[in-house]
Amino acid sequence: MLLLSVLAMIFIAPRYVLTFGVPTPVLHTGVGPGNIRVYNYEIVVAAALAVGWKRSPRLAEPAFWPFLVVLAFLAITVWDRSPLVTAGVLHFAFACLAYTVGRRMARKELRTDETRLLLRGIAAILVFELLAGGLALYGFQLPLVGESDNQAVVGRLAGTTSHPNTLGKYVALISVLALPLTRSLDRETRRIAWCVLVMALVVAALTGGRAVLVGLGLALVLWTLLYRSAGAPEMPRLVKLVLLGAMVAPFAAATLGRFGEDPEGGSRPLLLEVFWENIGAFLVWGAGPNTYVETLSNFSVITAVRQLPVHNAVLLSLAEFGVVCWALFWMPILAVYLRAVMRVTTGRGDGSGHALALAASFPMILLLTLTGWGMVAGPGLTMWLLILGFMSEKGRVGDAHLDAPGLPLAERSQRDSDLQFDESERPT
Repeated sequence: MLLLSVLAMIFIAPRYVLTFGVPTPVLHTGVGPGNIRVYNYEIVVAAALAVGWKRSPRLAEPAFWPFLVVLAFLAITVWDRSPLVTAGVLHFAFACLAYTVGRRMARKELRTDETRLLLRGIAAILVFELLAGGLALYGFQLPLVGESDNQAVVGRLAGTTSHPNTLGKYVALISVLALPLTRSLDRETRRIAWCVLVMALVVAALTGGRAVLVGLGLALVLWTLLYRSAGAPEMPRLVKLVLLGAMVAPFAAATLGRFGEDPEGGSRPLLLEVFWENIGAFLVWGAGPNTYVETLSNFSVITAVRQLPVHNAVLLSLAEFGVVCWALFWMPILAVYLRAVMRVTTGRGDGSGHALALAASFPMILLLTLTGWGMVAGPGLTMWLLILGFMSEKGRVGDAHLDAPGLPLAERSQRDSDLQFDESERPT
């Protein structure tokens, strides 16, 4: 499956196959690489876009058109024409294309065997990350992608990524795919989906990321409360919450210990102070994507020494984009989550497990976005928008066929009728 292939590449081996331009002379810290690079997962997504061009000749969804137009305008007329800026522009533009691919993939009905394959593939990825991280903790370091700072986070699981928090965010994002499949009428699909969620919670806890563990735990609690069975036998919600608490309890002490040792999150307050002191100079036009650290190093000794951006994806993008481009980027993303929340709160999303999953994961996404910058950096942004596009399209058209992947067509049609979808929400 295309979705599984891209996820595996991003998790395990996001390697660049082509490079253009001279890289920065020092180690670059930013949302994108230090020069223009083409990665393997980008080639796969671009190929999927090309294959579907005949049916839908559209590179990006209309919601992102204003952002892409303004992004191109600023890149041509305002920002420096440097490899850093070009890499940053391509980074965000390609993520918007991944959103389009995700939506197209969601329009294909998944058979029971395809659904199981997706879940088993996700489980295999999580197992591989556990094994890779375990070997690294015992001194058997697997080759990592890019520069690694794992030595600074001793005892925390990083898997094949360059930082435990990166792995934690990837796991949190990929777990959203499993949430709606716990409603399946197929017993094996349900079991695999719940196993994936348990494994994701364990991996997230072992990364030591506080925001990740709290966010994923909150998403699972909300999913349990919002969850409505599609007709399959289900365990009482109270029992599920107790079991969830029992799974989190072994990791609670370590997480609370990290809060006690570092309640402010390391250098986050200093980096945030630097942002507020300098944002006025970049509020209108922005410093240019992928250039925050290099630009702010000219104004702040703290940034120059630590070589770190503000740990807030929303604020980081504001400084790099400027307010207009920033708003055009975040509004379509926010709209997807708010539509899902509205569908659930108004009762229109009862028949869509994907709408429920988006609503349940929204607080987690807010937490991860406002406490770190990894949601807009590296392959994580592509993964996020790819999954978001897939989930939003499934949530829009409903997922009765996924709630009952083994039902004959006649029974699925009856279920579609029972769910009473608005004709305006059906795909044309």
